[in-house]
Amino acid sequence: MLRKEIIYILSAFMLMSCESVTSSDSSGNISGTGNLYVALQGMGNKVAILNPDNLQLIEMVDVNLSGGQIMMEMPHYIAVDSNNGYWFVTTMGSSSVGMYSMSGNQLLDVISLESPPALFEIDSNTKSLYVSRMPNVDLMGSGMPMGSNSSVIDKIGYSANGMSLELSYDTGFPSPHAISISELGDKIITASLTYDFLTKIDVGSGDIQNISLDSSINPDPIPDINRLKPLEIVQGNNFAFVNCMGGTWNDDMINGRVQVWSVENLSKVSEYQFGSDSNPWHLVHHPSENKIYVALSGYLDGSTGESGLVQLSYDETGVLTLDWENRESSLKLLHGIDISQDGEYVYVSSRDGRIFKFNSTSGDLLESIDLSTSEMPYPAPGGIKVNY
Repeated sequence: MLRKEIIYILSAFMLMSCESVTSSDSSGNISGTGNLYVALQGMGNKVAILNPDNLQLIEMVDVNLSGGQIMMEMPHYIAVDSNNGYWFVTTMGSSSVGMYSMSGNQLLDVISLESPPALFEIDSNTKSLYVSRMPNVDLMGSGMPMGSNSSVIDKIGYSANGMSLELSYDTGFPSPHAISISELGDKIITASLTYDFLTKIDVGSGDIQNISLDSSINPDPIPDINRLKPLEIVQGNNFAFVNCMGGTWNDDMINGRVQVWSVENLSKVSEYQFGSDSNPWHLVHHPSENKIYVALSGYLDGSTGESGLVQLSYDETGVLTLDWENRESSLKLLHGIDISQDGEYVYVSSRDGRIFKFNSTSGDLLESIDLSTSEMPYPAPGGIKVNY
């Protein structure tokens, strides 16, 4: 373990010496038909902006939210407000959220948090960000836990004047990593990765409800049970879809799965299981159809495992069925995922440095690009967000 940490730290020093890479299309306009934002959490301090049509690199944006005090900012997740012209990034290394202009990618404001942020949801109507927490576990297999035992979800307001921390919701459970927001922006569903407990937050009243993801195992909270490992959640049609990594737990192998919960009464309605070596990572809901797309990472080191991209459909009761799966041998270490606003294309990042574009109807791989170089041995793209 010590040797792996030394290699990782030495690589971090190498990354910081790499020059920023900038390119543009023939028009010089970074807007064009839209942008695809990729958080390069292992590439030092950068967010890549790609053309979503052909995945060509438009610009590498340097992320320096700590004023140079942190060597590895580790940009992790992206949110976009195209209505007001902003994009946002969370950084695990500097425990911050950065606010950027979409027109020129200038850093507009930074807000520092007490513990490392992970994912966030955005409500552009109220100009609010809801920020989850990075758990104090080794999600990336690097031998270096990156988070904390914080139990709060932060609400950050933003405007042309910048960002401000408005309030924090205490979920009552450490490591609320997964997070989602309802279509109306009135319900937040989050989950403790280490306690396997689901939390519903009423944004208006502040009321908080909790329930076990598996009451047959831990009806009462078991500290750090870390059995199902709920990593990400999306909401759609009054359902919450919970991606659970599963994997090794005590002497058992737990299948990765997607659980479906009723947001209204906080009850589990169905579940779809993958293999115990599948590691479901992030997922996304189709913008207009009853479908979700799941990125299966496989084993953390990318050697083997049930990896690929999967499309699941659900009926009016929330029961999931498999539509198609793309398990091409090249699809390893899948991480972030997003879908175009028209629902035609799915974009997926891989921790080995590659970005993929798929046809959402067939699952066919259409385009790919490798952002890694010999000077960047730990590319590890994370969150990905497309905007047209």
